[in-house]
Amino acid sequence: MTLISSIWKQKTLPVSICALAVLIALLYFASGIRSSLFSAGDQYTLSEGRTVTLTEEGFSPQRLVVKQGDTVQFVNATGKEAWPASDPHPTHNIYAAFDPRRPVPPGDTWTFTFITPGLWQYHDHLVPGRVGEIIVLDQRGAVVQKTCTDKDAPTGECFAEHINGVLADRGLEAALNEMSRLYETNPAFADWCHASAHTLGEAAYRIFAREGTMPLLDKASYCGFGFYHGFMETMLQESGDVAAAKRFCAEAARSLSGGAGNVEGACYHGIGHGAVDGADPRDWEDPKKLIAPGLALCERVDPTEPHFFRCASGAFDSLALLYINNAYGLRLAVADLYGVCASWKESRIRTPCLSEMNLPVFRQTGSDFTKSIILVERIENRIDSRLAMEGISRVLGVTMRDFSTDAFASIVNACHGARSDLVDPCITGIPTGILERLTVGNEYRIALRFCSQASLTEDERIGCVRAVFATAKSVYAPEKYQNVCPTIDEKYRPYCEDPRRGL
Repeated sequence: MTLISSIWKQKTLPVSICALAVLIALLYFASGIRSSLFSAGDQYTLSEGRTVTLTEEGFSPQRLVVKQGDTVQFVNATGKEAWPASDPHPTHNIYAAFDPRRPVPPGDTWTFTFITPGLWQYHDHLVPGRVGEIIVLDQRGAVVQKTCTDKDAPTGECFAEHINGVLADRGLEAALNEMSRLYETNPAFADWCHASAHTLGEAAYRIFAREGTMPLLDKASYCGFGFYHGFMETMLQESGDVAAAKRFCAEAARSLSGGAGNVEGACYHGIGHGAVDGADPRDWEDPKKLIAPGLALCERVDPTEPHFFRCASGAFDSLALLYINNAYGLRLAVADLYGVCASWKESRIRTPCLSEMNLPVFRQTGSDFTKSIILVERIENRIDSRLAMEGISRVLGVTMRDFSTDAFASIVNACHGARSDLVDPCITGIPTGILERLTVGNEYRIALRFCSQASLTEDERIGCVRAVFATAKSVYAPEKYQNVCPTIDEKYRPYCEDPRRGL
């Protein structure tokens, strides 16, 4: 995008709290439509037409109000292929039927009959920054109201609505603090934390693109750096400016060098994340073709390590999500996911694949840790199997909600039943995953409780403790990490001060 490019050429990215108030107001305005539920006072009048035209400027009208059972015609007047489809991008699974499943040629139309009442937000799959919404009234002509007190209300939308309310009332930092509070008090929020941060990042990029400046906050690293994933994904989708993406990542790392951990790595992950979206139907059903644009982009952005790994892991993360959503002809139930990774001869490609393909493997087994271990044991390459084993354990650490002694003992027992060379990565992946859940500063205590399990050998316990501190050091701000060491058992304090001590 030209504005971003010109701003970056002038090297003017202020990272100051004084600009925060402007960002807060703009961020709420930009993200509110895309994430909030109906409010009780909303009133809608039926639109006169039932046609939406897509031009280079976007959808017109951007909002259309129809009745249940009405058919809407989408006209592609862009001169290029277009693809109107339900949010979210790229899976379209909020209203899965609202999707032509392939591009609409220039000059052609696509029609869809809206059977289900509600507010349906959508976008052009090929240019995700073009957005619109269709409001479908019920047969009485009324808006279907949902609130977060409804039993069937979408949990993710409710969290987003609440966080956006905090954002409007008290600011961005308060919203991030509220995310931390929700994590501590509502177990269901863990499943939506990263997505909430991701949405903030998407909205923040659009503000940055328009205004040219944006403050960076340490707390934007919350929820597994989801903010940066959303920010960079949207930047590449909407601007295509690879040079600007690299400059932003470098500036974020420099500006927050004394703050949160691997901001630059999270930036590069977001770049790869946004490049795998199934835009070409000819690539469907073939995971190697689907991910090829993402890997090619990562080579263009920076082929050196660790940047290529972080970017490629973002691309494989998107591929993993496509499998989970059974999108573009990929079928999770029958997929040989580790076989997909093994099909690349280059270890620099297999490694990020193995780091990200573990979530769909875990889903494939019904979140059964023991069954997942069996799949890992079938990987022929021993180095690859160790990577996959640590990854599966990390997924369990991220997704688990029961942190009781009995739950921890069961996990250790499962790890002890694994092939001998997989026991250590099986154990060390758990605390890493626990720390990746939110990274607000308290997770290390839970992770250390896992490391204190009586059934662990002393060597296993030390390896576990090392994993806790190595991960904490990479995701916590330095001043936060310094406050961790004095709180732990003196026996393990040297590993806090230097996680690689003795290696």
